[in-house]
Formats: sequence, structure tokens, C-alpha cells
Amino acid sequence: LWVFEGFTSYYDDLLLLRSNAITQNDYLRLLAKTITSVARTPGRHKQSVAESSFDAWTRYYKQDENSPNALVSYYTKGALVALGLDLLIRQESAGAHSLDDVMRLLWQRYGRDFYQGKAQGLPEDGLPALIKEATGVDTRRFIARHAYGTADVPLAELLAPQGVKLQWKATVNIPSLDVRTRKQGESVALATVLEGGAGHKGGLSAGDVLVAIDGLKVEGAAGV
Repeated sequence: LWVFEGFTSYYDDLLLLRSNAITQNDYLRLLAKTITSVARTPGRHKQSVAESSFDAWTRYYKQDENSPNALVSYYTKGALVALGLDLLIRQESAGAHSLDDVMRLLWQRYGRDFYQGKAQGLPEDGLPALIKEATGVDTRRFIARHAYGTADVPLAELLAPQGVKLQWKATVNIPSLDVRTRKQGESVALATVLEGGAGHKGGLSAGDVLVAIDGLKVEGAAGV
């Protein structure tokens, strides 16, 4: 799933740019949102996108209050893996190839005749060999680290040769408990406590009801 859904998610936005439906700046803003979404998920360092794919029906689609701390989305992280592969292929082939070449070969081998009685799927470990065949680039180490492992995709390093600078910056500089809340009757309860955040360090747990902060009664979730 990280290949098929993740690659689809990557091309979702890229094709909007290529068709001139959005500008380059629009595309970079969409990409920044995807990067931020993944970075704000502590579970990305606990579960690989390959594991997320395997556990889709038992964990990803049956999430609980601790899921953000334990899971990663094969859609968003998969899209970043696809972007990383595209950039790596372009870099290693000196611009002669891209992920597009891989998609064409995937279609020719597994998609074109799928409904003509010749259906077959991509083998679990077949992607690196297919990429090598289509582009001549060895991506085994990259896939092992970022798809089957939990390492973050080195996007700053990969984007730099394309003239794009990735810089991390907080959108707002205000204190936060790093929790997600839900209404519980007239009260505000914690739906999720993000691992490593202020709430987690302070001993808060999912299900706790916020009564007051600094002596002030909590009547809404804004600013928490």
C-alpha cells in the first residue's frame, strides 16, 4: 500500500502543477503541509510505512487515542518516500530518468493487461529491481531505510540540488501542551497526548479532563 497509495498521493499534487492548475508556489505549500503532517506524527519513528501497509486493516483503520504516537500514514509518509525516490533517481541519473520511468514500467508490466485475464501483482520485494531496470539507479538502501525502516526522508539534502531550500520554522511561537482535545459534555477532555510534548512530560494521559490551567477554568480547547 505504501507504494500504490503513497505514490498516488505524491502524484496527486505533482500532476496539478504539471497541468498548470496550480503554481509552483502553490505546489510547495502543499508539499510543506505534507511534510509538516508527517513531522507532527511521533509514530513515524515507531512504525515504518511497510508495516503500516501490512497493518492497515487491524491498526490504521482502527485507531485509538495512542495511534498518533504509534502509527504512521502510508499515504503521507509514502508520498514523501516517493518524492525522495524521484529526487534520488534524478540526481543519480544526472536528470536522465525520474520516477515517471518507473511508473511507466509498472503500468506496462502490471497494469496494462490487468483486466485482460493476465492480472499479477508487484512482488513485495520487487520495487528496487524494477527501479533499477527502469532507471539504472540502485535504490535498495534508500528503500530499506525509509520504507522498511523508520528514518526520515532526507528531503533538505535531496531538494537542494533542485534549487529548493527546506527550512524548519514554527508557524507560531506560543506555548502548547501538544495534546488533541474533544468535548465531553460541558468539559474538555484529552483525546490524544503526543509523545514528547509538554502534556506528556507533565503526566497527562488520554481521557483526562481539563478542569483548569493556572487557576483558570477550561471552557474550550482554543490555545491548548
